[in-house]
Amino acid sequence: MSLVSYNLRSTAEHTMPEKKGKKQPAKEQTTLEDMFTRQQNNNSEKMAENTNNATSDVTNAELKDLLLNMDKRLNARMDAIEAQLKGTVNRVTENENQIKDLVKSVDHNDKFVNQILKEQIPEINAKIFQAKNEMRTNQILAEIHDRKQNLLFYGVKQTKDEDIYDVVREFLITDFMFRREHADSVIIVNAHRLPRRKRDLQGREQQEGEERPDPIIVRFGCMSDRDCVLEASQIRGYIKDRKPVMCYTDLPAEMKRTRGELATQARRLRNEGNSTRIRVNGVKVYLEYRAKEAKGSAWKMYTK
Repeated sequence: MSLVSYNLRSTAEHTMPEKKGKKQPAKEQTTLEDMFTRQQNNNSEKMAENTNNATSDVTNAELKDLLLNMDKRLNARMDAIEAQLKGTVNRVTENENQIKDLVKSVDHNDKFVNQILKEQIPEINAKIFQAKNEMRTNQILAEIHDRKQNLLFYGVKQTKDEDIYDVVREFLITDFMFRREHADSVIIVNAHRLPRRKRDLQGREQQEGEERPDPIIVRFGCMSDRDCVLEASQIRGYIKDRKPVMCYTDLPAEMKRTRGELATQARRLRNEGNSTRIRVNGVKVYLEYRAKEAKGSAWKMYTK
């Protein structure tokens, strides 16, 4: 029995008068028991409440410490994250500035390149084209100078095992009206026939079944002999019963083709009653013509 129960019972015993020989009524006994039970329940509830209050005080203190620790750790973590974010923001800002500088540089270079493309490149191309033409012109002039002592002869009869030097001196006599001693005195450095082609050096195509002799190229030892032969080919008379030997200056291949094309047009103009002549000036080859009856008139330049 608990102390509280014992006190209640003692109090009840002292309070109630003792009556010997007589029993207490049942109703009074029930009331005391109820009072005792209620008192006992109240004491139990107070003890439970005190226990709960003590437990609650301990739990709140621990929870407060736990929350404080969590708050400190969370603040430290947030500070670290904030520092990382600041570093990231700084790097992003730095990258943005670098990108802006790069964009400015690209824009500047783009403008510079466009300026070069619009202004300098055409000028450079023009200079290159001019230098190329000058170099090609100088090359052709050098080749013309190297070929200056050469003459080409077309229509010279070709025989097997011929002595080309004797052949040259012979047609100088028969076609160009040289005296024998004059023909023998001409200095010939080299002479040979050029390979036969479907289209000759004058641009004329060889017809099927036609036997055209190979042209002869002659290099003279001195310009006076070369000029004498060329002049004689231009003032000689008509040769009966055969085509005369034709004489031309030696030119670079490109100029020879141009001269051959102009020679075809010259034949057409002569058939129309005109006089013609093909001239060479520097690297240019051109054709001039005029009417045969107008010998004193000026020559006209042929254009296609």
